[in-house]
Amino acid sequence: MDNKEPIEATECPTNVEELVAYIEQQRLIVSEAGTGEKGYEAAAVFAARVAIAAFNLAECEQELSGHQASWASLEFLRVVRDIKGPFAILEAKRMMWPQYASPVGYAREMETSWSRWAAEEAKRLLSEEGDAVGASVREHWRKLADFEEVEP
Repeated sequence: MDNKEPIEATECPTNVEELVAYIEQQRLIVSEAGTGEKGYEAAAVFAARVAIAAFNLAECEQELSGHQASWASLEFLRVVRDIKGPFAILEAKRMMWPQYASPVGYAREMETSWSRWAAEEAKRLLSEEGDAVGASVREHWRKLADFEEVEP
């Protein structure tokens, strides 16, 4: 999938009728995309948007706490991905904070594969927020920003 625009979690129907109307609207978009690569991507975007909208309805209707919503989203991922046993989601943005830079269990290849992104993000953070953070965070960002890719 080469979807350049991330799907945002902004669609929040307030009742089942609104959810159904949203699903119908999204179905029209998929049918207009046709077949082939464009239709292939549209179908995946449709599934994601509908799932997000349904999740948002349940979250708002049930007034889920952050912990409940987090658990529910992980449970959804576990079921749809048929994950058996413990799993984790690793977020590259955590590399921006020294306490998460190399947590126990981080796979070295993930850290390496995220280094280019981390360098760019560190440069942005240094320019936008560099004066608002502590010295150790700033120093950590500087180290990340100095990343130079080494040819294998």
